[in-house]
Order: sequence, then C-alpha cells, then structure tokens
Amino acid sequence: MDRAEFFSRIIDGYLFCDLNNMSKLDQKKGENGGAAGYPMIATIIPAMELMGGLLQPKPYTDKEDRAYFKFYWEKYLSEIDGIYLGFDDIFYELIRHGTAHTFITKIGISVTKRQPNENLHIYQENGHIMLNVDCTRLYKDFRKSYTLVKRKLRNKSLAKHVQNNIDLLLKQSREKSDTAFIKYLPQALNKVGALQSQSSSSSTTIPSGIAPLNTQTTTYIPDSVRNDMLKNMRSAILTNASVVSGASLMSEESAKSLKRSLDEHNNEPPASLSAMI
Repeated sequence: MDRAEFFSRIIDGYLFCDLNNMSKLDQKKGENGGAAGYPMIATIIPAMELMGGLLQPKPYTDKEDRAYFKFYWEKYLSEIDGIYLGFDDIFYELIRHGTAHTFITKIGISVTKRQPNENLHIYQENGHIMLNVDCTRLYKDFRKSYTLVKRKLRNKSLAKHVQNNIDLLLKQSREKSDTAFIKYLPQALNKVGALQSQSSSSSTTIPSGIAPLNTQTTTYIPDSVRNDMLKNMRSAILTNASVVSGASLMSEESAKSLKRSLDEHNNEPPASLSAMI
C-alpha cells in the first residue's frame, strides 16, 4: 500500500472520521455516560504511537510503542502547544495502559468534554493529586499536529522513509496474523488455500476497518467450509475442556455438561457458544 492510500484510508478515514463523529456525541438525558470520552482518548493515544512509529528516524518495529508515542508527543503534539511537554509518561502509564487493558483510566485521571480550559488541569481530591484531560481539546490539538505532519511529508526524503516504515508495519502485521491463524486455526489452512487457488481475487494487505466491502478484495469462505471449521473447533474445545470466556477457564465438569447439552441438540451449539467461538 502506498503512503497516499495509507494516510487517506487509515488516518484521514478510519481515525479522524471516527474521532470527529465521537466528538459530536453527548450524554442523553438520564444517562451518566455515553459521551465517548474514554473511547476518544483510547483512540488518540495509539494513533500517536502509530504515526510516531512511521515518522521516527529508524526502521519500524512493533516492539517500540512507548518510544514511538514519546517521539510523536514531543516532536508534533507539543509543537502545537508547549503545555503538553512533560506529560507523555503520565499519559502513557495512567491513561494509555488503563484504557487499553481495562477500558478505564487509572484512578487519578478525570475526563471532561468541551471544557478546553480544563485540559491538563491538576487539582486535589480527598488529598490525592488528580489530572483532568479534556478529550475534545486533546482531539483538536492532535488534529492540528496532523496538519504539521502533512506539511513535513512534503519533504521527499521523509516521505520515502515513511513509505518504507509503512511497508515494514504491514509486513510484520501480516506475518503475525499468518502465525496466529496457523496456530489457532490449523484445520482451516488447506481449506482457505484451496479456495484462493480457485478464486481470481488476491488477498488484501489493507487493514479493513469499517470500509465498505466493495472497496476491498475479498475471498469468501462458503458456509459449508465455515461450518466444518467450527465443528472441528467445537470438538477441540470439548476434548480439551478449556473453553475461554473472559478470564475464566471452563472446568472439566462444565465441559461435560456442555457436551451433554450439545448431544441433546444434535451437536448444534447454544447461541452463547456460537458467539464465543
């Protein structure tokens, strides 16, 4: 994928269209949430990691996320407003880690919306230090920093470097996906290979996001093949008695109970199992 298409589809499209739509959301009467404060922040921070990884001067690797975030924070976001300097570690440890792993920020962070003067406001609550982030102010400053990115990409040397990093990012992403599919869906490998050999379509290396299907090159797996794959997966689940749901493991007793239930329903799984696998 060339740089122009990557930025048009992934950054201008998926990223900033999502953020723009989220920025317009408001809490409805009677609700104590729903304004997408956490989702906005949880989108902005990894986007900075992504762009920092593409823009920083070394070849891209997927093992330097924190360094990439810091690079973008200091070289681009803080160029828009110096108020952000020095806050990168707080954002990464208390906001990024919190929203990435548990949806919520760590305690000590509050989030407002459309209160720009409250952005990066430090205060005390019950004797503890607190930091407030206004998600719409952060979004607008991030968007301004992206304008700076596009201006710097007029430099042909930087543009070429970014293209090389895009190629590395997509290559590493494809390799990880292939490894995971082979490991966790080995029974599907020959089926999919046979289907692709019969199809004139070529597989895509473009992350799909929410793009309309007619913009992508897609090979469909027929229901008969998909059902065979699911049947093999169900069999493996019941044999190993290790169904994973959230952070819990199914006990042997529960697995036996599930097997009895499947037998009673002619091996058709309950809706909850279908959704889970």
